[in-house]
Amino acid sequence: PELIDQIKASLLGRRWDSGRKVWTAPWTLDNARAAGKLGLQVTQAFRDALKALEALSEASLTASAAEHTDVELAPGFGGDGLSLRPFQVAAVAYAMERRATLIADDLGAGKTVEALAVLHQREAWPAVIVCPAAVKIAWQRHVEAWTGRQAQILTGQKPQPMLPSDVYILNYDILPYWQATLAKIKPSGLVYDESHYVKDVRAKRSKAAKSLSKTPNLTTVLALTGTPVLNR
Repeated sequence: PELIDQIKASLLGRRWDSGRKVWTAPWTLDNARAAGKLGLQVTQAFRDALKALEALSEASLTASAAEHTDVELAPGFGGDGLSLRPFQVAAVAYAMERRATLIADDLGAGKTVEALAVLHQREAWPAVIVCPAAVKIAWQRHVEAWTGRQAQILTGQKPQPMLPSDVYILNYDILPYWQATLAKIKPSGLVYDESHYVKDVRAKRSKAAKSLSKTPNLTTVLALTGTPVLNR
């Protein structure tokens, strides 16, 4: 009984397979470490895989905090006098290695520009940007200034016919009403600005965001927030 309690407390996403009479758990670094701490018998292949996973995790952690990179970005991003700073290029290079990335740089570090650079690198158009209502116009200006792409702002709870555009911008409050319509355009890029707005999995906006993130054509999903962890 004590071991069962420890398994339940330590292995995230664990399930009891009643047919085979075994516990199963997702292969993650945390679960692999927990298995070792529980004193479970493990194979040499398991140990080798854990070692490789730890090395991969360490490399990923180092890359996520990089302030510069040797990676060169594709030309054509930014207008007159607009260019990325070295740490922003490093952030873009990091995101380019993944389908989904949380960018949690501090306030004022340029998360907006980093996100647009990733979309540009991937040519992830059309793209959908979900953000607070107060910054929709700012996003539209950034899109046009940095990428030269057209950006259309969506409003209201009743979806209206959308003009052909490279980027569609809407706020979280109306996302549940537009989610199905946006899915039909098969976006390639998706950005959630101030993504802590969807931290409550029970909220309609969170459910709509999760559903939209599963659109088959998506190559890039970016979550931006300067407050990734609750104060409490």
